Amino acid sequence: MCEHGITSTILVPVHGDDAYEHTLLWKRKPVDFCLVSLVKALNSSGLLTRSCCCGHGKRPGSIVLHSGRTLVIFDTPQEAADAETYAAHQLHRSRVEQ
Repeated sequence: MCEHGITSTILVPVHGDDAYEHTLLWKRKPVDFCLVSLVKALNSSGLLTRSCCCGHGKRPGSIVLHSGRTLVIFDTPQEAADAETYAAHQLHRSRVEQ
Protein backbone atom coordinates (compact mmCIF):
# COMPACT_ATOMS: atom_id res chain seq x y z
CA MET A 1 0.00 0.00 0.00
CA CYS A 2 1.12 3.55 -0.57
CA GLU A 3 0.18 6.92 0.86
CA HIS A 4 -2.76 8.78 -0.62
CA GLY A 5 -1.65 10.90 -3.57
CA ILE A 6 1.36 8.81 -4.57
CA THR A 7 0.37 7.77 -8.06
CA SER A 8 1.75 6.93 -11.45
CA THR A 9 -0.04 7.89 -14.66
CA ILE A 10 -0.66 4.93 -16.95
CA LEU A 11 -2.93 4.01 -19.87
CA VAL A 12 -6.17 2.48 -18.62
CA PRO A 13 -9.45 1.58 -20.36
CA VAL A 14 -12.32 4.04 -19.95
CA HIS A 15 -15.84 3.98 -21.33
CA GLY A 16 -16.53 6.14 -24.36
CA ASP A 17 -19.15 8.86 -24.31
CA ASP A 18 -22.88 8.10 -24.58
CA ALA A 19 -22.76 7.81 -28.37
CA TYR A 20 -20.15 5.08 -28.07
CA GLU A 21 -21.17 3.45 -24.80
CA HIS A 22 -19.82 0.03 -25.78
CA THR A 23 -16.49 1.43 -26.94
CA LEU A 24 -13.47 1.38 -24.66
CA LEU A 25 -10.97 4.16 -25.02
CA TRP A 26 -7.50 4.15 -23.52
CA LYS A 27 -6.53 7.26 -21.57
CA ARG A 28 -3.77 8.22 -19.20
CA LYS A 29 -5.07 8.19 -15.61
CA PRO A 30 -3.40 8.28 -12.19
CA VAL A 31 -3.24 4.92 -10.40
CA ASP A 32 -1.98 4.28 -6.87
CA PHE A 33 1.72 3.60 -7.32
CA CYS A 34 1.65 0.28 -5.45
CA LEU A 35 -1.06 -1.08 -7.81
CA VAL A 36 0.47 0.00 -11.14
CA SER A 37 2.10 -3.34 -12.03
CA LEU A 38 -1.02 -5.31 -11.05
CA VAL A 39 -3.37 -3.01 -13.00
CA LYS A 40 -1.10 -3.20 -16.06
CA ALA A 41 -0.96 -7.01 -15.83
CA LEU A 42 -4.74 -7.32 -15.52
CA ASN A 43 -5.39 -4.99 -18.45
CA SER A 44 -2.80 -6.64 -20.69
CA SER A 45 -4.32 -10.07 -19.96
CA GLY A 46 -7.80 -8.90 -20.95
CA LEU A 47 -9.20 -8.37 -17.45
CA LEU A 48 -9.97 -4.71 -18.00
CA THR A 49 -9.99 -2.48 -14.96
CA ARG A 50 -12.51 0.27 -14.20
CA SER A 51 -11.11 1.75 -10.98
CA CYS A 52 -8.78 0.93 -8.13
CA CYS A 53 -7.58 2.04 -4.70
CA CYS A 54 -4.95 0.43 -2.50
CA GLY A 55 -6.78 1.44 0.68
CA HIS A 56 -3.80 3.44 1.93
CA GLY A 57 -3.57 1.36 5.12
CA LYS A 58 -7.06 2.35 6.23
CA ARG A 59 -9.05 -0.42 4.54
CA PRO A 60 -8.50 -3.31 2.11
CA GLY A 61 -7.59 -2.27 -1.40
CA SER A 62 -9.79 -3.02 -4.39
CA ILE A 63 -9.70 -3.18 -8.15
CA VAL A 64 -13.04 -2.97 -9.96
CA LEU A 65 -13.14 -4.71 -13.33
CA HIS A 66 -15.24 -3.66 -16.34
CA SER A 67 -17.12 -6.96 -15.95
CA GLY A 68 -18.51 -5.68 -12.65
CA ARG A 69 -16.42 -7.94 -10.43
CA THR A 70 -14.31 -6.48 -7.63
CA LEU A 71 -10.93 -7.85 -6.57
CA VAL A 72 -10.21 -7.21 -2.89
CA ILE A 73 -6.60 -6.79 -1.78
CA PHE A 74 -5.68 -7.58 1.82
CA ASP A 75 -2.41 -6.58 3.48
CA THR A 76 -1.85 -9.92 5.19
CA PRO A 77 -2.92 -13.54 4.75
CA GLN A 78 -4.62 -13.32 8.16
CA GLU A 79 -6.82 -10.41 7.01
CA ALA A 80 -7.86 -12.45 3.99
CA ALA A 81 -8.61 -15.52 6.14
CA ASP A 82 -10.64 -13.40 8.58
CA ALA A 83 -12.67 -11.91 5.72
CA GLU A 84 -13.28 -15.34 4.22
CA THR A 85 -14.47 -16.69 7.58
CA TYR A 86 -16.75 -13.68 8.07
CA ALA A 87 -18.23 -14.03 4.56
CA ALA A 88 -18.84 -17.76 5.04
CA HIS A 89 -20.55 -17.06 8.38
CA GLN A 90 -22.77 -14.38 6.82
CA LEU A 91 -23.70 -16.68 3.92
CA HIS A 92 -24.61 -19.51 6.30
CA ARG A 93 -26.61 -17.11 8.49
CA SER A 94 -28.60 -15.77 5.52
CA ARG A 95 -29.43 -19.32 4.38
CA VAL A 96 -30.61 -20.31 7.86
CA GLU A 97 -32.85 -17.20 8.08
CA GLN A 98 -34.58 -18.07 4.80
